[in-house]
Amino acid sequence: MTEPEPSATAKPDTSFAVIPKAIPLTPPQGASEQLLGLAPDIDAAKRLRDALAATGLAFPEEALYVLPVRGGQETILFVAFGDASGGFFTNKEMLPALISAAAADPSRITRLTFDIRGQDSKGRFILTMTAPLAVMKAMAAGDKSLDLPKQIVYSLNYEGQ
Repeated sequence: MTEPEPSATAKPDTSFAVIPKAIPLTPPQGASEQLLGLAPDIDAAKRLRDALAATGLAFPEEALYVLPVRGGQETILFVAFGDASGGFFTNKEMLPALISAAAADPSRITRLTFDIRGQDSKGRFILTMTAPLAVMKAMAAGDKSLDLPKQIVYSLNYEGQ
């Protein structure tokens, strides 16, 4: 039996990074392992995906993780985006929906972390951003406090540099 040929017009969805299920989320040794050495909360991630789907935003299973913080009652929402030009930066409803869903979820999400992979005039990049949920909520609500942006930690790395 021969397999059907892929459609010449079909384009892959590059809005999210595809993380193969065979690769476990294992933090590196050191401080991060002490902080995030627990398994992702699969039920919380499903609740969030369902809440976001109700707003019209579909997140694949491999793009959204809720990571418990060791020794505490809080979690971190980690979202991987595959193409910064096709989702995170252009969809103005994305960030408010993520903030709202994270704030409403009973898993006590206290921090949002985004892994955004894309390309610009300098080449392929990975932008990683993280901030407390309270800061993201305040900024999304229009709070113009000068100290809020200082609480956002980010790293921009270009391929080959």
